[in-house]
Amino acid sequence: MKEYWLSFRNGSEALRLPVTPSGYSYTFETDDVVKKVQDLGEILIPGHPKLKMLEFKSFFPAHDYPYVYSGAPSPYECIELIEKWMRTEEPIRLMITESNVNYPMRIKSFKPEDKENDGTGDVYYSMRLQEYIFIETKSVSKSSLSSGEELIMSDRPVDKETPKSVTIRSGDTLYAVAKRHLGDGAKWSEIADKNQIENPKAIQPGQVVYL
Repeated sequence: MKEYWLSFRNGSEALRLPVTPSGYSYTFETDDVVKKVQDLGEILIPGHPKLKMLEFKSFFPAHDYPYVYSGAPSPYECIELIEKWMRTEEPIRLMITESNVNYPMRIKSFKPEDKENDGTGDVYYSMRLQEYIFIETKSVSKSSLSSGEELIMSDRPVDKETPKSVTIRSGDTLYAVAKRHLGDGAKWSEIADKNQIENPKAIQPGQVVYL
């Protein structure tokens, strides 16, 4: 089953969504321009890719339903954490297991709705995220630039060094640990072999595993 993970500042804080959304919508567009040319009519001028957009809906459960992982945070703990991240000027990372979604993104909109009339206390929500591109500005000597020039280099951030060991958090799986720290969930078996873990489903919060 897919897992939806939101992480902040290279995994220093993370949230696995308690209830996996039924799916997500993914938008990838280009800024092509259509112009009219005499004697030709309309022509298409190819543009550049626009930032990816991704949306999904789910709910934060107020009860221990059978399909909710053990130790899942309460609805308002989830809401407070997400709103705290949104107040910063920093992106989060969205990672969906069993998919190619693993992007730095900004939460563009987050709409929780407490449907008090259903009597459950569950909080339904929708979330819309936009791809985040890291921009790094590098300074250079004036002698190397002509008047008025400015050099801006765009690149992905350099990831931190892989830690030698990690502590299992509530809701963690070896797949999620491998994806988060090694960049490839399929490497969970390497972690299991290194730590002599015969049953990957038996890992417990607080357990230390070596990468």
